[in-house]
Amino acid sequence: MTIKRGQKVTSIGHLADETGLTIRQVRTALDKLKSTQNLTSKATNKFTLITIEKYDLYQSYNDFATNNVTNERQTNDNNIKKKKNKEGKIYPIANFNQNELDNLYEN
Repeated sequence: MTIKRGQKVTSIGHLADETGLTIRQVRTALDKLKSTQNLTSKATNKFTLITIEKYDLYQSYNDFATNNVTNERQTNDNNIKKKKNKEGKIYPIANFNQNELDNLYEN
């Protein structure tokens, strides 16, 4: 048998040990993932083959998304404008809409 990328040969008991969940919790989690078509499994009397559907898509997307989020966050953090309000408290402007800004800051 060939195990492909995104597949795992395991057992419910072994997953419970690895995750610290109960066997019932593992079964419930697997059932939910199956119902949303994110996972398929094939059980035998010796093991269960779990396949994460669209694994390559999720894996490559996560790598790409993580890098983009990190780069965006650094850029946004550096560009956030801050201003003191009437009482001298400093707030990032990006967190408020125009009405809130008008109430917080002197024009």
